[in-house]
Amino acid sequence: MAATHGLDVSMCLDDLGWHFGNWPSLDVAEETRAGLGELGARKEQHVFAKAVAIARRHWSFITSDQFFERYHESDLKNEMMPLNNQLWKLMAVGTDKNGTPLLERWAPYARKQPEKVSAGL
Repeated sequence: MAATHGLDVSMCLDDLGWHFGNWPSLDVAEETRAGLGELGARKEQHVFAKAVAIARRHWSFITSDQFFERYHESDLKNEMMPLNNQLWKLMAVGTDKNGTPLLERWAPYARKQPEKVSAGL
């Protein structure tokens, strides 16, 4: 679930493609996808899973030395834009107030399932 924090920051500051550039790990991507499900963010999870599928096709670019210089003119960015728009709306990024930011899901989750948050303390 903690991996969703990185996605939340990425979507507030950048976009999905940039997220994968900053977190170039398919293991982290899978943890993020699972964390979205754990938080009950099913729509976000579905969009993110589509983004991971696109990222996999562009993985050599994402992990290349040219990623940060060339991302803004890349096919990856163009393919991610519809998904970016969906996530920004779902997560209430920018002026759209109809969504729910991911971090706003954490407190209700913790109150409902404290044993999953504080296990071992």
